[in-house]
Amino acid sequence: MRRKNGFSKPLGCHQILSWVVVFSMVNVFYILYIPAFNSSAISVITFLYSVALFLTLFWGFRATYADPLDQVVAEELRAKKWDLPFDAKKYNQICTVCNTHVTFESKHCGNCDKCIDGFDHHCNWLNNCVGKKNYAFFAYLIASLEALTGIQGSVGIYIVQNIISNNDVKNTLEDRLGIDSGGMRVFYVCIVLFFTFISVLIFILNGNLIGFHIWLKKKGMSTYDFILQRRGKEKFKSKRVVPQIQKDDIEEGNRTADVSAVFKKESK
Repeated sequence: MRRKNGFSKPLGCHQILSWVVVFSMVNVFYILYIPAFNSSAISVITFLYSVALFLTLFWGFRATYADPLDQVVAEELRAKKWDLPFDAKKYNQICTVCNTHVTFESKHCGNCDKCIDGFDHHCNWLNNCVGKKNYAFFAYLIASLEALTGIQGSVGIYIVQNIISNNDVKNTLEDRLGIDSGGMRVFYVCIVLFFTFISVLIFILNGNLIGFHIWLKKKGMSTYDFILQRRGKEKFKSKRVVPQIQKDDIEEGNRTADVSAVFKKESK
C-alpha cells in the first residue's frame, strides 16, 4: 500500500526510538543539566540549546511530512482518475510496479511503495524516503541535530568534571535539586554520564553522516549511486532507475514487461 509520508502507518521502529531518545535527552537537559549552572550561564546555554532543539524538530517534521513522490507519477495518476490529458511522449521511463511514467532519476521504493524523484535513500529514522523534494530538509535536520547533541554532550562533560573538582557546583545542585548526599550525587552523575554518552555517540555518528553526504555532493553522487557502485551492479553516471525501464524495451501496450529480461539485454 502506497504511503504518503513518514507519518503514515505503520510507524517505524527506528522512528519511534528516535522520538523516545530525543524526548528523554531534552527532558534530562532542562531538568538536570540546566540547574547545575549559575544564573549568568543558564540563559545563554538555554537559548542556544532551545534554538538547536527547535530547528531539529522543525526540519525533522518537514523531512518526515514531505511526500517525495515523483510528480510525473502524481500527474499521470490524477489524469487517469479525472480523465484529463497527459502527454506521455515527454517521458521515456516507465515504472513497471507503479505502471506509470517517471523521470529519469526516479526509483521505486519498496518500503513506501512509490517512485521517488531524485531518490537518495530510504531513511528508517524518518520512516520516509529522502529525494529531491525533501533532501534539503534532511540536510538541515542532520546539521541541527549535530548542534543539539554537541551542546548537550559538551555541557554534560563540563558538569561531570565540575562535580568532581568544584564544590560550587555541588552547592548549586543541593540548593536547586536537593542533592545533598553522596548517594544522590552519584545517581545524578550516572544519569548525566549516560545521556552525555548518548549525545556524544549521536554527535560522532551523525558527524560521519554529514561528512559522507558532503563527500557525495562533491562527487556528484547520491547515496543510491554510491550503493550501486559499491555493489558493482552499475557504473557511476549510468542508468540508475530500478525497476523502471526504457520504453523501447517494452512491447507496445505492455507496461508490465519482464524486468529480468531487460537486465539481461543491458548486460550484453
